[in-house]
Amino acid sequence: MEDNLAFISCRMNRDNSDTYWVAENLVSKSLISSLDNCYVFPIYLYLDSDSDGNIARTPNFNEDIVSELASATKLDFSPEPTDSKGSFSPVDVVDYIYAYLHCEPYLKQYRPFLKVDFPRVPYPESKKDFFSFVQLGKKLRTIHLMSDTGDWDPTVCFSQAGSGLITRKIGVKDFEITDKKLKLGRVWINESQYFSGIPETIWNYNVGGYSPAQKWLKDRVGQVLSTRT
Repeated sequence: MEDNLAFISCRMNRDNSDTYWVAENLVSKSLISSLDNCYVFPIYLYLDSDSDGNIARTPNFNEDIVSELASATKLDFSPEPTDSKGSFSPVDVVDYIYAYLHCEPYLKQYRPFLKVDFPRVPYPESKKDFFSFVQLGKKLRTIHLMSDTGDWDPTVCFSQAGSGLITRKIGVKDFEITDKKLKLGRVWINESQYFSGIPETIWNYNVGGYSPAQKWLKDRVGQVLSTRT
C-alpha cells in the first residue's frame, strides 16, 4: 500500500458524536459507527506505474474547489507538501477541513444539517485565516493518528496499590469531579483503585456513538490491568 492520507466521514450524524476522522492505512467501513458505513476520501490517487516501475500519484480534489481555495487565500496549489508560505498542499486542505469539523461553534450552528448529509465547510476569508485552521487541524490530526503528541502533557494518573482488577461496570455516571476549575475527575475501577486527573471532555468525548475512554474500561471488566494492558 502506497503512502496516503484519507479523510473519513459518515454521511449523517445520528447524535452529537464525532463522525469525522483521518487514517493512513486501510480501515473498516464501521470505523466510525457500527450503524452506518463510513466514506473514505484519500487525498491522492495512484496511477499505473511507468516503464521504470515508478508509481505516479495525483491529488484527489475537484479542480474548481482548489481554484476557489487558491483565489480566497491568494496562494498557489502544490500537488505535494511544501514548506513554501506562498502555497498550500492536499494535506493542508485536509487539516483545514479537519479543524473546522472539530470546531464547537460550527458543529452547534450546523447540527441539523450535519445530521442529514455530508458537511459543508466554508472557504477561508484570508491566507491568515486558512493557515490558522491548518495549524490546529494538523495538531489534531497527528494526535488522532498518534504520530506526534507534541507538547500534550497527559494529566491522568493511576493509583498503584491494589490488585488492578476491574470489578465495576463503568458508565457515564461513574465519573467523579475532583477539580471543578480544571474540570478534572476520577473513575474507580474497584474498591481501592482509580484513575485520576481525567479531563471531563476526554471522558465524555464521543466517536460514532461511543466514548473511547469509557468503552476501553467497559471492555476490560474482569481483567487485571497492567502496564501492558
